[in-house]
Amino acid sequence: MKKRIRTIITLSLSAVMAMSIFAGCGKKVEEVQKISSAPAVVEEPVDEHPGETRSPLTGEWIPDELAAQRPIAVMESNNKSSLPQYSLTLADVIYEAPMEGKETRYMLVIQDWKDIEMLMPIRSCRHYFLFWANGLDAIYVHYGQSYIAEDYLAEDTVYNLNGMDGDLANVTFFRDSSRKAPQNAYATGESIQAGIEKRGYSDQHKDGFQSGFKFNEDDENEIELTGENAKQALEVDPGYSVGDSYFVYDEESKLYKRFQFGGETMDGTTEEQVAVKNIILQICDCHVIEGDEKGRLDLNNLGTGSGYYITNGMYVPITWEKTDEYAPVHYYYEDGTEVALNQGQSWICTIEAGDAEEGCIDIDGPEEEESETSEDGESSEE
Repeated sequence: MKKRIRTIITLSLSAVMAMSIFAGCGKKVEEVQKISSAPAVVEEPVDEHPGETRSPLTGEWIPDELAAQRPIAVMESNNKSSLPQYSLTLADVIYEAPMEGKETRYMLVIQDWKDIEMLMPIRSCRHYFLFWANGLDAIYVHYGQSYIAEDYLAEDTVYNLNGMDGDLANVTFFRDSSRKAPQNAYATGESIQAGIEKRGYSDQHKDGFQSGFKFNEDDENEIELTGENAKQALEVDPGYSVGDSYFVYDEESKLYKRFQFGGETMDGTTEEQVAVKNIILQICDCHVIEGDEKGRLDLNNLGTGSGYYITNGMYVPITWEKTDEYAPVHYYYEDGTEVALNQGQSWICTIEAGDAEEGCIDIDGPEEEESETSEDGESSEE
Protein backbone atom coordinates (compact mmCIF):
# COMPACT_ATOMS: atom_id res chain seq x y z
CA MET A 1 0.00 0.00 0.00
CA LYS A 2 2.87 2.41 0.81
CA LYS A 3 4.35 1.74 -2.62
CA ARG A 4 1.02 2.65 -4.31
CA ILE A 5 0.75 5.86 -2.26
CA ARG A 6 4.34 6.77 -3.16
CA THR A 7 3.60 6.23 -6.86
CA ILE A 8 0.52 8.46 -6.75
CA ILE A 9 2.48 11.19 -4.98
CA THR A 10 5.26 10.94 -7.53
CA LEU A 11 2.80 11.30 -10.45
CA SER A 12 1.12 14.25 -8.75
CA LEU A 13 4.46 16.02 -8.24
CA SER A 14 5.35 15.41 -11.86
CA ALA A 15 2.10 17.01 -12.95
CA VAL A 16 2.72 20.05 -10.75
CA MET A 17 6.22 20.43 -12.10
CA ALA A 18 4.98 20.21 -15.67
CA MET A 19 2.43 22.92 -15.04
CA SER A 20 5.09 25.07 -13.39
CA ILE A 21 7.34 24.72 -16.40
CA PHE A 22 4.54 25.87 -18.74
CA ALA A 23 3.69 28.72 -16.41
CA GLY A 24 7.33 29.67 -16.18
CA CYS A 25 7.50 30.00 -19.92
CA GLY A 26 4.82 32.67 -19.75
CA LYS A 27 2.18 30.57 -21.45
CA LYS A 28 -1.37 30.72 -20.13
CA VAL A 29 -3.09 27.37 -19.71
CA GLU A 30 -6.71 28.01 -20.75
CA GLU A 31 -8.10 24.47 -20.58
CA VAL A 32 -6.90 21.05 -19.55
CA GLN A 33 -8.34 18.35 -21.75
CA LYS A 34 -8.50 14.74 -20.77
CA ILE A 35 -7.49 12.33 -23.52
CA SER A 36 -9.28 9.02 -23.46
CA SER A 37 -7.67 5.91 -24.79
CA ALA A 38 -11.10 4.26 -25.36
CA PRO A 39 -11.87 3.54 -29.05
CA ALA A 40 -14.49 5.71 -30.82
CA VAL A 41 -17.94 4.14 -31.04
CA VAL A 42 -18.99 3.58 -34.68
CA GLU A 43 -22.69 3.02 -35.18
CA GLU A 44 -23.47 0.20 -37.59
CA PRO A 45 -26.21 0.95 -40.15
CA VAL A 46 -29.50 -0.67 -39.23
CA ASP A 47 -30.85 -3.16 -41.78
CA GLU A 48 -34.50 -2.15 -41.99
CA HIS A 49 -35.33 -5.04 -44.33
CA PRO A 50 -33.45 -8.08 -43.02
CA GLY A 51 -33.67 -11.04 -45.35
CA GLU A 52 -35.10 -8.93 -48.16
CA THR A 53 -33.88 -7.49 -51.47
CA ARG A 54 -35.47 -5.08 -53.90
CA SER A 55 -37.25 -6.92 -56.69
CA PRO A 56 -35.38 -6.59 -59.99
CA LEU A 57 -38.76 -6.29 -61.75
CA THR A 58 -40.81 -3.99 -59.48
CA GLY A 59 -38.35 -2.33 -57.10
CA GLU A 60 -40.41 -3.53 -54.11
CA TRP A 61 -38.94 -5.43 -51.14
CA ILE A 62 -39.14 -9.22 -51.55
CA PRO A 63 -37.40 -12.15 -49.81
CA ASP A 64 -33.76 -12.69 -50.78
CA GLU A 65 -34.43 -16.20 -52.07
CA LEU A 66 -37.25 -14.94 -54.31
CA ALA A 67 -35.08 -12.18 -55.78
CA ALA A 68 -32.46 -14.81 -56.65
CA GLN A 69 -35.04 -16.93 -58.50
CA ARG A 70 -35.34 -16.67 -62.27
CA PRO A 71 -38.67 -15.32 -63.49
CA ILE A 72 -40.80 -16.99 -66.13
CA ALA A 73 -41.81 -15.17 -69.33
CA VAL A 74 -45.12 -16.60 -70.59
CA MET A 75 -46.69 -15.91 -73.96
CA GLU A 76 -50.44 -15.27 -73.87
CA SER A 77 -52.91 -14.56 -76.64
CA ASN A 78 -54.81 -11.28 -76.91
CA ASN A 79 -57.95 -11.42 -79.00
CA LYS A 80 -61.60 -11.54 -78.08
CA SER A 81 -61.83 -15.34 -78.14
CA SER A 82 -58.93 -15.58 -75.67
CA LEU A 83 -60.82 -13.83 -72.87
CA PRO A 84 -60.50 -14.08 -69.99
CA GLN A 85 -56.73 -14.22 -69.82
CA TYR A 86 -55.24 -15.65 -66.66
CA SER A 87 -52.69 -14.21 -64.18
CA LEU A 88 -52.27 -10.77 -65.79
CA THR A 89 -52.46 -9.07 -62.39
CA LEU A 90 -49.81 -11.44 -60.99
CA ALA A 91 -47.19 -10.39 -63.55
CA ASP A 92 -44.48 -7.94 -62.54
CA VAL A 93 -43.95 -6.72 -66.10
CA ILE A 94 -46.14 -7.26 -69.17
CA TYR A 95 -44.78 -6.73 -72.66
CA GLU A 96 -47.37 -6.11 -75.37
CA ALA A 97 -46.30 -6.02 -79.00
CA PRO A 98 -47.96 -6.27 -82.44
CA MET A 99 -47.98 -9.41 -84.52
CA GLU A 100 -49.61 -10.48 -87.77
CA GLY A 101 -53.21 -9.55 -88.38
CA LYS A 102 -52.84 -6.34 -86.34
CA GLU A 103 -53.36 -8.33 -83.15
CA THR A 104 -51.09 -7.87 -80.18
CA ARG A 105 -49.67 -10.58 -77.96
CA TYR A 106 -48.58 -10.50 -74.33
CA MET A 107 -45.50 -11.75 -72.53
CA LEU A 108 -46.07 -11.97 -68.77
CA VAL A 109 -42.86 -11.76 -66.73
CA ILE A 110 -43.46 -13.18 -63.25
CA GLN A 111 -40.96 -13.44 -60.41
CA ASP A 112 -43.13 -15.26 -57.86
CA TRP A 113 -44.56 -17.99 -60.09
CA LYS A 114 -44.27 -21.32 -58.29
CA ASP A 115 -47.72 -21.20 -56.68
CA ILE A 116 -49.63 -19.79 -59.67
CA GLU A 117 -52.80 -21.76 -60.34
CA MET A 118 -53.40 -20.93 -64.01
CA LEU A 119 -51.66 -19.35 -67.01
CA MET A 120 -53.92 -19.37 -70.07
CA PRO A 121 -54.14 -19.15 -73.05
CA ILE A 122 -50.47 -19.91 -73.72
CA ARG A 123 -49.53 -19.15 -77.32
CA SER A 124 -46.59 -19.20 -79.68
CA CYS A 125 -43.25 -17.43 -79.72
CA ARG A 126 -42.30 -14.43 -81.80
CA HIS A 127 -38.55 -13.86 -81.85
CA TYR A 128 -38.63 -10.28 -80.54
CA PHE A 129 -40.41 -11.38 -77.36
CA LEU A 130 -37.65 -13.93 -76.85
CA PHE A 131 -35.04 -11.15 -76.92
CA TRP A 132 -36.81 -9.38 -74.05
CA ALA A 133 -37.00 -12.64 -72.08
CA ASN A 134 -33.29 -13.33 -72.62
CA GLY A 135 -32.43 -9.88 -71.28
CA LEU A 136 -34.25 -10.71 -68.03
CA ASP A 137 -32.63 -14.16 -67.65
CA ALA A 138 -36.15 -15.59 -67.74
CA ILE A 139 -37.34 -19.10 -68.53
CA TYR A 140 -39.45 -18.64 -71.66
CA VAL A 141 -42.78 -20.49 -71.76
CA HIS A 142 -44.65 -20.82 -75.09
CA TYR A 143 -46.73 -23.16 -77.24
CA GLY A 144 -45.14 -23.30 -80.69
CA GLN A 145 -43.21 -20.64 -82.57
CA SER A 146 -42.93 -18.82 -85.86
CA TYR A 147 -40.33 -20.22 -88.25
CA ILE A 148 -38.06 -17.21 -87.80
CA ALA A 149 -37.84 -17.97 -84.05
CA GLU A 150 -36.77 -21.60 -84.48
CA ASP A 151 -33.04 -20.91 -84.82
CA TYR A 152 -33.03 -18.63 -81.78
CA LEU A 153 -34.88 -21.18 -79.65
CA ALA A 154 -32.35 -23.86 -80.63
CA GLU A 155 -29.45 -21.96 -79.06
CA ASP A 156 -27.95 -23.56 -75.95
CA THR A 157 -28.19 -20.29 -74.06
CA VAL A 158 -31.98 -20.05 -74.47
CA TYR A 159 -33.98 -21.70 -71.70
CA ASN A 160 -37.49 -22.41 -72.91
CA LEU A 161 -40.43 -24.74 -72.37
CA ASN A 162 -42.36 -25.43 -75.57
CA GLY A 163 -45.82 -26.96 -75.63
CA MET A 164 -45.06 -28.41 -79.07
CA ASP A 165 -42.44 -30.69 -77.50
CA GLY A 166 -44.32 -33.93 -76.93
CA ASP A 167 -42.46 -34.91 -73.79
CA LEU A 168 -43.88 -31.86 -72.00
CA ALA A 169 -47.50 -32.77 -72.80
CA ASN A 170 -49.38 -33.43 -69.56
CA VAL A 171 -46.19 -32.52 -67.70
CA THR A 172 -46.04 -28.77 -68.24
CA PHE A 173 -48.83 -28.09 -70.72
CA PHE A 174 -52.48 -29.11 -70.65
CA ARG A 175 -55.74 -28.34 -72.51
CA ASP A 176 -58.90 -26.92 -70.93
CA SER A 177 -61.80 -28.85 -72.48
CA SER A 178 -64.24 -26.02 -71.71
CA ARG A 179 -62.50 -23.76 -74.24
CA LYS A 180 -61.76 -24.10 -77.94
CA ALA A 181 -58.24 -24.58 -79.29
CA PRO A 182 -55.94 -22.80 -79.70
CA GLN A 183 -57.15 -20.62 -76.82
CA ASN A 184 -57.17 -23.43 -74.25
CA ALA A 185 -53.53 -24.38 -73.64
CA TYR A 186 -52.51 -23.76 -70.05
CA ALA A 187 -49.84 -24.37 -67.43
CA THR A 188 -49.47 -23.87 -63.69
CA GLY A 189 -46.56 -22.89 -61.47
CA GLU A 190 -46.20 -26.50 -60.39
CA SER A 191 -46.23 -27.83 -63.97
CA ILE A 192 -43.66 -25.25 -65.08
CA GLN A 193 -41.39 -26.36 -62.23
CA ALA A 194 -41.82 -29.95 -63.47
CA GLY A 195 -40.78 -28.87 -66.96
CA ILE A 196 -37.74 -27.01 -65.62
CA GLU A 197 -36.64 -30.12 -63.76
CA LYS A 198 -37.26 -32.32 -66.81
CA ARG A 199 -35.05 -30.03 -68.93
CA GLY A 200 -32.39 -29.79 -66.22
CA TYR A 201 -32.54 -25.99 -66.11
CA SER A 202 -31.51 -23.96 -63.09
CA ASP A 203 -34.25 -21.83 -61.59
CA GLN A 204 -31.66 -19.48 -60.06
CA HIS A 205 -30.34 -16.30 -61.66
CA LYS A 206 -26.92 -16.40 -63.26
CA ASP A 207 -24.07 -14.59 -61.47
CA GLY A 208 -24.07 -10.85 -61.90
CA PHE A 209 -27.63 -10.64 -63.19
CA GLN A 210 -29.06 -7.13 -63.63
CA SER A 211 -32.57 -6.60 -64.99
CA GLY A 212 -31.85 -3.22 -66.58
CA PHE A 213 -34.74 -1.60 -64.72
CA LYS A 214 -33.93 1.19 -62.28
CA PHE A 215 -36.45 2.02 -59.54
CA ASN A 216 -37.23 4.76 -57.08
CA GLU A 217 -35.58 3.76 -53.77
CA ASP A 218 -37.56 6.18 -51.63
CA ASP A 219 -40.30 4.00 -50.15
CA GLU A 220 -42.21 6.97 -48.75
CA ASN A 221 -42.28 9.35 -51.72
CA GLU A 222 -43.06 8.47 -55.33
CA ILE A 223 -41.46 9.98 -58.41
CA GLU A 224 -43.51 12.77 -59.97
CA LEU A 225 -42.66 13.68 -63.56
CA THR A 226 -41.96 17.40 -63.87
CA GLY A 227 -40.21 19.83 -66.20
CA GLU A 228 -41.12 21.63 -69.39
CA ASN A 229 -41.54 18.35 -71.33
CA ALA A 230 -43.83 16.71 -68.73
CA LYS A 231 -47.48 16.67 -69.76
CA GLN A 232 -50.69 15.35 -68.31
CA ALA A 233 -51.64 11.74 -69.11
CA LEU A 234 -55.09 10.80 -67.82
CA GLU A 235 -55.93 8.50 -70.72
CA VAL A 236 -53.35 6.58 -72.74
CA ASP A 237 -54.17 4.95 -76.08
CA PRO A 238 -51.16 3.11 -77.60
CA GLY A 239 -52.91 2.98 -80.97
CA TYR A 240 -53.49 -0.77 -81.38
CA SER A 241 -56.31 -1.19 -83.90
CA VAL A 242 -57.50 -4.66 -82.81
CA GLY A 243 -59.12 -4.57 -79.40
CA ASP A 244 -58.96 -0.78 -79.09
CA SER A 245 -57.07 -1.02 -75.81
CA TYR A 246 -56.42 1.99 -73.60
CA PHE A 247 -55.53 2.96 -70.01
CA VAL A 248 -57.35 5.38 -67.73
CA TYR A 249 -55.64 7.00 -64.74
CA ASP A 250 -57.33 6.52 -61.38
CA GLU A 251 -56.35 9.38 -59.08
CA GLU A 252 -57.34 7.55 -55.91
CA SER A 253 -55.16 4.47 -56.45
CA LYS A 254 -52.61 6.34 -58.63
CA LEU A 255 -52.75 3.39 -61.05
CA TYR A 256 -53.66 3.07 -64.74
CA LYS A 257 -56.68 0.82 -65.28
CA ARG A 258 -56.75 -1.07 -68.59
CA PHE A 259 -59.68 -1.48 -70.97
CA GLN A 260 -60.13 -3.34 -74.27
CA PHE A 261 -62.82 -4.93 -76.45
CA GLY A 262 -65.32 -2.46 -75.04
CA GLY A 263 -64.83 -3.38 -71.39
CA GLU A 264 -62.40 -3.75 -68.52
CA THR A 265 -59.31 -5.93 -68.94
CA MET A 266 -60.02 -8.63 -66.37
CA ASP A 267 -57.79 -11.33 -64.91
CA GLY A 268 -59.46 -14.74 -64.92
CA THR A 269 -57.33 -15.85 -61.96
CA THR A 270 -57.93 -13.00 -59.51
CA GLU A 271 -61.14 -11.68 -61.14
CA GLU A 272 -59.69 -8.18 -60.84
CA GLN A 273 -59.24 -5.44 -63.40
CA VAL A 274 -55.66 -4.94 -64.57
CA ALA A 275 -54.21 -1.72 -63.11
CA VAL A 276 -50.51 -0.81 -63.41
CA LYS A 277 -48.17 1.75 -61.88
CA ASN A 278 -45.96 2.40 -64.90
CA ILE A 279 -46.59 2.47 -68.64
CA ILE A 280 -43.79 2.59 -71.17
CA LEU A 281 -44.51 3.19 -74.85
CA GLN A 282 -41.49 1.86 -76.73
CA ILE A 283 -41.33 2.82 -80.42
CA CYS A 284 -39.57 0.29 -82.68
CA ASP A 285 -38.98 -0.12 -86.41
CA CYS A 286 -41.24 -2.84 -87.76
CA HIS A 287 -42.09 -4.37 -91.14
CA VAL A 288 -43.82 -7.42 -92.60
CA ILE A 289 -41.32 -10.17 -93.40
CA GLU A 290 -40.92 -10.31 -97.16
CA GLY A 291 -42.68 -13.30 -98.67
CA ASP A 292 -44.41 -14.33 -95.44
CA GLU A 293 -47.89 -15.55 -96.38
CA LYS A 294 -49.33 -14.80 -92.93
CA GLY A 295 -47.84 -11.33 -92.74
CA ARG A 296 -45.60 -12.04 -89.76
CA LEU A 297 -43.57 -9.12 -88.51
CA ASP A 298 -39.92 -8.44 -87.94
CA LEU A 299 -39.95 -5.98 -85.06
CA ASN A 300 -36.54 -4.53 -84.28
CA ASN A 301 -36.21 -4.15 -80.50
CA LEU A 302 -32.39 -4.09 -80.66
CA GLY A 303 -30.34 -0.88 -80.80
CA THR A 304 -31.90 2.41 -79.76
CA GLY A 305 -35.17 4.23 -80.15
CA SER A 306 -37.61 6.66 -78.60
CA GLY A 307 -40.72 6.40 -76.47
CA TYR A 308 -42.63 7.74 -73.47
CA TYR A 309 -42.67 7.04 -69.74
CA ILE A 310 -46.05 7.45 -68.04
CA THR A 311 -46.77 7.39 -64.30
CA ASN A 312 -48.91 9.22 -61.73
CA GLY A 313 -50.95 11.07 -64.34
CA MET A 314 -48.01 12.55 -66.27
CA TYR A 315 -45.71 11.54 -69.15
CA VAL A 316 -42.34 12.51 -70.56
CA PRO A 317 -40.42 11.56 -73.72
CA ILE A 318 -37.62 9.01 -73.24
CA THR A 319 -35.17 6.90 -75.23
CA TRP A 320 -34.39 3.19 -74.95
CA GLU A 321 -31.30 1.05 -75.60
CA LYS A 322 -30.78 -2.71 -75.97
CA THR A 323 -27.29 -3.61 -77.13
CA ASP A 324 -27.86 -7.26 -78.12
CA GLU A 325 -30.25 -10.23 -77.94
CA TYR A 326 -29.21 -11.08 -74.36
CA ALA A 327 -28.83 -7.58 -72.94
CA PRO A 328 -31.51 -5.93 -70.81
CA VAL A 329 -33.27 -2.77 -72.01
CA HIS A 330 -32.29 0.54 -70.42
CA TYR A 331 -34.44 3.67 -70.51
CA TYR A 332 -33.19 7.28 -70.42
CA TYR A 333 -34.62 10.75 -70.09
CA GLU A 334 -33.84 13.22 -72.87
CA ASP A 335 -30.91 14.65 -70.87
CA GLY A 336 -29.28 11.20 -70.77
CA THR A 337 -29.97 10.30 -67.14
CA GLU A 338 -31.45 6.86 -66.57
CA VAL A 339 -35.17 6.61 -65.91
CA ALA A 340 -36.07 5.49 -62.40
CA LEU A 341 -39.49 3.84 -62.45
CA ASN A 342 -41.94 4.05 -59.61
CA GLN A 343 -42.20 0.83 -57.62
CA GLY A 344 -44.87 -1.54 -58.86
CA GLN A 345 -46.16 -3.33 -61.95
CA SER A 346 -45.18 -2.04 -65.40
CA TRP A 347 -46.87 -2.47 -68.79
CA ILE A 348 -44.61 -1.99 -71.82
CA CYS A 349 -46.42 -1.33 -75.11
CA THR A 350 -44.30 -1.65 -78.24
CA ILE A 351 -45.45 0.71 -80.98
CA GLU A 352 -44.58 0.37 -84.66
CA ALA A 353 -42.59 3.44 -85.74
CA GLY A 354 -44.91 3.94 -88.72
CA ASP A 355 -47.95 4.07 -86.48
CA ALA A 356 -46.23 6.53 -84.16
CA GLU A 357 -45.44 8.82 -87.09
CA GLU A 358 -49.07 8.70 -88.21
CA GLY A 359 -50.18 9.91 -84.79
CA CYS A 360 -51.85 6.68 -83.63
CA ILE A 361 -50.54 7.20 -80.10
CA ASP A 362 -53.01 9.30 -78.12
CA ILE A 363 -52.17 10.59 -74.65
CA ASP A 364 -54.92 12.83 -73.32
CA GLY A 365 -55.34 15.32 -70.52
CA PRO A 366 -58.61 15.85 -68.64
CA GLU A 367 -61.04 15.10 -71.47
CA GLU A 368 -62.00 11.47 -72.11
CA GLU A 369 -63.67 9.99 -75.15
CA GLU A 370 -65.80 6.87 -75.46
CA SER A 371 -64.07 3.92 -77.07
CA GLU A 372 -65.34 1.78 -79.92
CA THR A 373 -64.70 -1.92 -80.18
CA SER A 374 -62.92 -2.75 -83.40
CA GLU A 375 -63.28 -6.03 -85.23
CA ASP A 376 -61.50 -8.94 -83.58
CA GLY A 377 -58.58 -10.52 -85.42
CA GLU A 378 -57.60 -14.14 -85.16
CA SER A 379 -54.40 -16.06 -85.85
CA SER A 380 -54.52 -19.72 -86.77
CA GLU A 381 -51.03 -20.42 -85.44
CA GLU A 382 -50.64 -21.74 -81.90
